[in-house]
Amino acid sequence: MMRTMKRETTAAGVILMTLILFHCTLGQTTCSNGELRLMPPTGNVPSTDTHRVTGTLEICFNNLWGSICVPDPSNWTHEDARVACKQLGYSSNGAIPLNGGYYGQSAGPVHLSQNIKCDGDESSLLNCIMINGGGTDGGTCTHAQDVGVACEVEGFSCSSGDVRLSGGGSSNEGRVEVCNGEGEYGTICDDHWDSNDAGVVCSQLGYMREGSITLGRSAYGEGIGYISVTHIGCFGTEDNITSCDTDSISTCSHSEDASVICRVPNPVCLDGEVRLVNGRIPSEGRVEVCYNGVWGSVCHDYWGDTDAGVACSQLGYSSQGAKAIKYADFGEGDGPILLDNVQCQGTERYLNECSSNDVGAHNCRHSQDAGVICQDPSFTCTNGHVRLVGGATSGEGRVEICHDNHYGSVCNDRWGQEEAEVVCGQLGFQRKGSIGISGSTYYGSGVGLIYLDDVTCNGNEDNLFECTHRGIGRSNCYHHQDAAVICKNTTPSCTDGEVRLVNGSRPNEGRVEACYSGVWSGICDNDWTIEDATVICNKLNYNDNNNAFPPVSVPGGYYPPSGGPTIFSSPDCNGSESDILQCLNISNIGTGTCYSDEHVGVICPVHKVDGANVRTQYCSNGEIRLVDGGSGNQGRVEVCHNSVWGSVCDDGWGQLEASVVCRQLGYNLTTTRAIPTPRGIFKPGSGPVFLSDVQCYGIENNLMKCSGASVRYQDCPHSNDAGVICMSLPCTDGDIRLAEGVRESEGILERCHEGEWHGICGGEEELTTEQVGGVCMHLGYTNKNAYIRPGLFSSSHSLTLRMSQCSDDSDFIGCIREEGSITTGAQCPVGKVLGVVCQVTDMEMLCSTGDVRLVGGASHTEGRLEVCVGGEWGSVCDDHWDNKGATTVCRQLGYPHTAATGVGGSHFGPGNGGIFLDNIRCQGNETDLLECDSSSLKTHNCDHREDAGVICQDIVQPTTTATAVTPPRITVTTTVQVTEENSSTGSQDGSGGVRTNGLVGDISTKTLIIAVASLITVCVFIVCITVITIIIFKYRRLRLKLKGGVPVPTDVSSQKTDSVIGSPPPDI
Repeated sequence: MMRTMKRETTAAGVILMTLILFHCTLGQTTCSNGELRLMPPTGNVPSTDTHRVTGTLEICFNNLWGSICVPDPSNWTHEDARVACKQLGYSSNGAIPLNGGYYGQSAGPVHLSQNIKCDGDESSLLNCIMINGGGTDGGTCTHAQDVGVACEVEGFSCSSGDVRLSGGGSSNEGRVEVCNGEGEYGTICDDHWDSNDAGVVCSQLGYMREGSITLGRSAYGEGIGYISVTHIGCFGTEDNITSCDTDSISTCSHSEDASVICRVPNPVCLDGEVRLVNGRIPSEGRVEVCYNGVWGSVCHDYWGDTDAGVACSQLGYSSQGAKAIKYADFGEGDGPILLDNVQCQGTERYLNECSSNDVGAHNCRHSQDAGVICQDPSFTCTNGHVRLVGGATSGEGRVEICHDNHYGSVCNDRWGQEEAEVVCGQLGFQRKGSIGISGSTYYGSGVGLIYLDDVTCNGNEDNLFECTHRGIGRSNCYHHQDAAVICKNTTPSCTDGEVRLVNGSRPNEGRVEACYSGVWSGICDNDWTIEDATVICNKLNYNDNNNAFPPVSVPGGYYPPSGGPTIFSSPDCNGSESDILQCLNISNIGTGTCYSDEHVGVICPVHKVDGANVRTQYCSNGEIRLVDGGSGNQGRVEVCHNSVWGSVCDDGWGQLEASVVCRQLGYNLTTTRAIPTPRGIFKPGSGPVFLSDVQCYGIENNLMKCSGASVRYQDCPHSNDAGVICMSLPCTDGDIRLAEGVRESEGILERCHEGEWHGICGGEEELTTEQVGGVCMHLGYTNKNAYIRPGLFSSSHSLTLRMSQCSDDSDFIGCIREEGSITTGAQCPVGKVLGVVCQVTDMEMLCSTGDVRLVGGASHTEGRLEVCVGGEWGSVCDDHWDNKGATTVCRQLGYPHTAATGVGGSHFGPGNGGIFLDNIRCQGNETDLLECDSSSLKTHNCDHREDAGVICQDIVQPTTTATAVTPPRITVTTTVQVTEENSSTGSQDGSGGVRTNGLVGDISTKTLIIAVASLITVCVFIVCITVITIIIFKYRRLRLKLKGGVPVPTDVSSQKTDSVIGSPPPDI
């Protein structure tokens, strides 16, 4: 039975220890270390496909969710996905692994960045093998490699040939998926996909065979996992899709997944029925047509006013004046695309009577969905009439103009103040002060027609149609270029030149808005400088009297937009102006080309100019703090400026800078280690980034005294925020301990060096029995039966210590605690880190570490192999167990070993204690089982069904009684226990001795007393039996004599027998 060594536990331990080093959380947790969750997919990937639950996989460490990044996509496998789905509470069957950020990228840090190897039956991903050791991201893996999974619901199973439909809005439609022989659903390629194939699928699902509609080009979204079938060919009469001719060698991608719409007996809509969706009024919208009870879009290929007229006529509107709309102006549909290349003559009553491709056959996307604007008899407007749409007041908004009873947009090409004056004058507002807005979609994008383009006015026209333009309906624009205006309001909401800060966390910060024509407007961040910010802060009466802490100019996009249009662009201030309008070219007002998420911000000083009142200071300039670390000694570094907290970019960030931070926070660096953390360890900040490229000598007491610590808004993403851990050193140099053992009294021998624990590297010859006993006594245990051997326990240490001059038994502990006696070296060779097992008390041990015994056999020379560790017996796993291992055991027990046999599979019955050894590889010449190569003590991946056993050759017994028999050697320290065991197992040898490890032990006083007492007890027992026998015999003779005579012995032999048993003389 060849199993992979259980490195999972060790790997998981490495991961946890690494992460705990960076995530020592003391507060309340909301997730547990190793817990998993699925983040909903982003983009066009559906969050579910009817049957599966899908998403980007995140794992929790120290109350912080982060992603799992696998550098090699081939190493995120179905076995790994099965473990993840099972841990999430879903079925492990049918689990599908996705990589390369398929479902989107996590917003948290990268927690695991290693290739994972699972068997598929683990209960947690942390139990799987982490190739290269697991751990936090070191910059070699990015969110672009985040993994995801698709899980089936709990209890899922499927049989080969089962079919289902996924991704549809109803049960009779969707992407066709077929169950393969592995119990997983896969898709069908649309090559040669036709109505015969679809009919078989629908019939298999219980729907009508006839009238099925075939769709290709992943009409219901792209599938995942396998493509089970390609080049399918059915006659249409088969009962199961597997009966059709197929080719499983796929040359397709999931963009070619086949789909079907099955006919149902009572559909929700009739074939050919038409409806309009997502319009502003009932007479306009995206055209959708019904087939087999399912609504789908119409592609705009060849779509024109004649086709729109047929659709409008079918809906009860007039075909006259119908307008065809293309490019999904009324939004994109989310169902199938059912019609394409529609070409009507105009005389048809129904749209499905027009010429078109077969239903479901198309080469379009939903961005090409067709729409119509029908002539509504209840709605009328006058040609040339204008209206404003989407504004907060009646004097602002997107411009729409009427033509043929339809409103349409105006393109912003050449749009400016004169054109705005015409519109505002036409609406009854005063012309002067009107603002033409271009290059912004603040008032929303229009739908339908764009009537005017390249409009040029003098400003005194009475109607917009009187201005020059390209012609009604002639435009090369899109709706994101729709023109807008702000008319001079008779009741303005603000005074021209007034400024304010909005959407900041403090009164002295926020997005800048300035008033013009009674309307609040953002300022485009083109060439935004500190001088411009100074004018804003002065206007708001914020200032630092000595200008020691100037304002910070914040570029666009940092503060959320509040809803105003973009009127101002590219101010040019020198800092002395009293009004922002003095820095602007008025002729350029309204011509800004930026959007509301590009509006500038500012952080002002907190003092008033007159000094009478000091604004509330939320923090002092230069103050620092650590946040989002879970405890006060770790977190993202933030520095205060103008009462606002901001991050520090980690460009150039290192040990010296971290030391300054910890010192400034009051930590003593003699007992504290300052650790600069990798990116992504702590949650990214949300405030400004104040510092970058900070360079310290490490002796400064304030971060602002370091080189490069000049506050300004830094163009550095929050994913690069600097972090620090001020970690108290876990130990004092020279301390020793035992670590990584199952019990406290065993483990790797470690010594504290420079505040960290490290294993001691060496061979067993480097420590004497007295030295090992001294170690155990120093740690509070007895010095008896102390055991040492390199490689007893696994070690994850990156650095080990080598003893150089500790040979004095009398002061060994004092020696290894001296710094000069230890030399640091390279990585310790595998199996050379010293392991120690101490005895807890002075009480007699039941067995000594390394002893072996055979239990449960028919004779003392065979049985289940058990080994003693720390006074306890445990089994040995049969992984790699063979005759060479059995030879070593038989030799250790003192039996002949030339024909030793190793057996497995709990041949002599399962044990009920621990399993202490696994993966044993012996050469056969060892004298002690622990000399063989094996996994670390008590590290295994077995259960007692795999207990190893041994069959030894029996010792040849002498054939004459005249020859003295030398009893085999025994280990006296195990005599009592083993004798009791052997009373039930029959494991005593022929001389009455007990077979353990075959070594001669020291006979203790207690053991000698027990032996003498046992001998006396036996002697007393024999004497008592003899006396009782004499009494009975004498009594019988007396009775016979009283009855008339004594029987005379008949022969000599009987007389001898009486003498032997102790008969009394005749005269008694």
